[in-house]
Parts: sequence; structure tokens; C-alpha cells
Amino acid sequence: MKNKHPVWTKLDWRGPRPLTLRELIMKSNFDRMMEIITDFDPKMSNQGGSFLKAYHYIRDMKLKPHSEDYFLAKYDHQYNVPYIGVLEGIRWSEYLGYQVKRDKDLHCNDTVLAAHCLWHLTFYGYTPEEQRANFDRQNEELERERRNDEIYLADDIYTDEEIKESARLGYSRVRDEVLERLFTPEEIIEIKKIHKKRLDEENARFDAADEEERKQKEQEAAMRLEMRKKAEQEKREEWYRKQRRKRKN
Repeated sequence: MKNKHPVWTKLDWRGPRPLTLRELIMKSNFDRMMEIITDFDPKMSNQGGSFLKAYHYIRDMKLKPHSEDYFLAKYDHQYNVPYIGVLEGIRWSEYLGYQVKRDKDLHCNDTVLAAHCLWHLTFYGYTPEEQRANFDRQNEELERERRNDEIYLADDIYTDEEIKESARLGYSRVRDEVLERLFTPEEIIEIKKIHKKRLDEENARFDAADEEERKQKEQEAAMRLEMRKKAEQEKREEWYRKQRRKRKN
């Protein structure tokens, strides 16, 4: 009789390798994951149906093969939860086939990690098609606001003194005419330098984090290659030993 069980029920979760993202989510109890998600983000308490839809979508989705690709789940010290920000996109057919590895300071059970992976991956329970539709709507709205000069900047919601303080620290984005009203030309030049420096430092932090993760992947790939070479060498040596024993006999 033909096996009618869905493909995901046949997945082997007991192997020595790390679980893929889909395996991690599918082996976890959905109701328990929703409890964890709503405890972390109470706004999600009414989104159970959306998450369940995404859960079934994950279960049935066809994936691109990924034998050794992975992403690293880290520990968010600010909120005391797992952080998997790299999932916040729409490349599900790739992400779901990646292995999930833990950073050395991340200590939580698989269900907690799966819940936060689901939360990050789905953007509040959205499937990839729904995410694309939302992104398109947001982009259209931003473009409309930009055309009509409706985007709120610092000078729309803060007092002059608040704008001055924030601008001097390099935080606020304000219109040039407001800068010209509040600051001298020399001050404006200095403010823009500070703002650029802050942006450059922030980008450098992101680049450094990406570079660290890339190096870690390279190191692990090199270790796997070395282990394969060692295993092959041992097999060759064992084959030669057997051949020598045969000749002696």
C-alpha cells in the first residue's frame, strides 16, 4: 500500500548533523511555539491562523538542495532571546534547507529556537507571496508620500531645540531648509560630517559582523575538508593493509 504520509513526517531528526530550518520547525509543537511567540511579542496573540498557514506552507514547500549551507542563531543580550535576523527575507526555498547552528553563547531548547525562527522568517505569519505583496504596497505608499512630500522628518515632530541636539549628535535627518534656519553654514558642514561618520561606523559594524560569520563558515568548511581527507587517508591505509595481508596468505 502506498505510503500516504506527507514527506516531512519521514525526516530523520536524530542524525549527527544539525537540523535544517524546516526540520527544526516541523519537529516542534505548533501550539507551544505560538505560546513562545506571543509571550515575546503580545501583538501576535491574534495571528495564530496566519502562523498556522505559514507552518503548513513550510511543511509542503519544495526546497533547493543545500548540503552544507547553514545560518547561525545568536543570542540577543538585550531581549534575552535567540536572534536570527538573517531570516528576515523571502528566500524560503533556500532558507528552509539551511542547517541551523547555534552560537556558543546561545542556550535554549529546540522549540524556543524554532519559535523565534518562525517569527523572523514569516514577518508575523506571512507566506512569501504575502510578504512580497506587503513590500510592494509599502514601496508604493513610500513613493506616494515622497511625491507628495508627506514623509515625516525630525522637523515635523520635534521642537527646534530637540532638532538641534539630535542633529549635533548625528542622529536626525532634517530638511536642508531647516538646517539653514537653525545653524550657520559652518555648523551645517560639521553636522553632516558627524552624520556621515555615524552612518559609516554603523555600516562598518554590520560589515564586521558579516565578515566574522564568513570567516567562521570558511573555518568550518576547512575543518570538514580536513576531516574528509583524513577519513579517505585512513580508508586507503586500511585497503593497503588488507592487500598486504592477502599477499601474505
